Amino acid sequence: MSFHAETLKIVNFPAETMRTLIEKAGEVGTTPEEYALRLIVKGLDARSEQELADAHDRLEAIAAIEKGLEESRHGKGVPAREFLEKMRKKYKIQAES
Repeated sequence: MSFHAETLKIVNFPAETMRTLIEKAGEVGTTPEEYALRLIVKGLDARSEQELADAHDRLEAIAAIEKGLEESRHGKGVPAREFLEKMRKKYKIQAES
């Protein structure tokens, strides 16, 4: 299973996704392009609706995390401690000592 390296550039994966593809491909001894193709084929060969739903959920989670990281890089969002304190007060949860 081999195809031209330019193929993934057409897809325009986010940088974080490309880093993950490169890392995972290295772990299994293949190119990022071949690893991505294997993932796609595996997705197309999924045997059950649950597998497809799980894969969709993972992709949504990854996209949400990448969006949050990008917003954080641009100074958007609320620091975790501030958010947790707000939730603790809102739901009247005792602070741990």
